[in-house]
Amino acid sequence: MFNDREKLVCLLQGQETFRMVSVIFKHNMYSGVFMDMDPLETPINLFESDTEKIQKYKLMKIEDVYEA
Repeated sequence: MFNDREKLVCLLQGQETFRMVSVIFKHNMYSGVFMDMDPLETPINLFESDTEKIQKYKLMKIEDVYEA
């Protein structure tokens, strides 16, 4: 089954950073919480540099994010 939201990333030269969160922290990512968002979407941007925006979501902990 193809998910049209899946993305294939191809890097020819350089480095790419991926940030991932385990599914056990789905609710900490506020996924499926807001009625105006798809149940698979989250308002949290893992690459956000504005700490004030990140701190708005109290359940999300930076320790739960894995970087590769």
